[in-house]
Amino acid sequence: MAKSLLVLGLIATTLVVVINAQSKDHEDFCGRFNGDCDDCLSASNDTLDQGGSCYYCKETSGGDKNQCLAIGFTLPIAATSDCPGLNYNIGTCTVPAIVFIVIIVIFVVIFFVFLITCCCICCCWCSRRRQRQREAEEEQYAQEKDAIRQKSANRKMDRRTKNDEIRKKYGLTDDTTGTYKRLE
Repeated sequence: MAKSLLVLGLIATTLVVVINAQSKDHEDFCGRFNGDCDDCLSASNDTLDQGGSCYYCKETSGGDKNQCLAIGFTLPIAATSDCPGLNYNIGTCTVPAIVFIVIIVIFVVIFFVFLITCCCICCCWCSRRRQRQREAEEEQYAQEKDAIRQKSANRKMDRRTKNDEIRKKYGLTDDTTGTYKRLE
């Protein structure tokens, strides 16, 4: 267990040293293109294992103007400590990076509004569909209940008719309204 932790620690340390060395090389590479925005943005450091590119800062936090700086390997966004005020260019010299950030935010907002709208429409549609199914089931249940009542009424009429025929056959017909007579 201790050996495996030692090996993992050595691997992690080696990776940190290599990445720091590569980022230092990357910063030195981008520093060669200070002064010209087009040269800075067209430069890419393919010699590094992870690749890399540069961004152009119009004024750094140190007061230096027109500096070419290295983009981190994780996100293509300039560090605010290097280039404050979002006054930098990535990809093109004509449009500042803040415009790209605003456009990305707008598209994300539009996407989520569209997604929420679709969810609401689907929920409403499903709700109406369930309501229509419930109404159809209730209608079907009412029709079945009416059919059962009708059959029951028909059977009752058939029994009454059959009983009347049996009474006639044996001469038990009585014109009185009730079927029971009081014994005196």
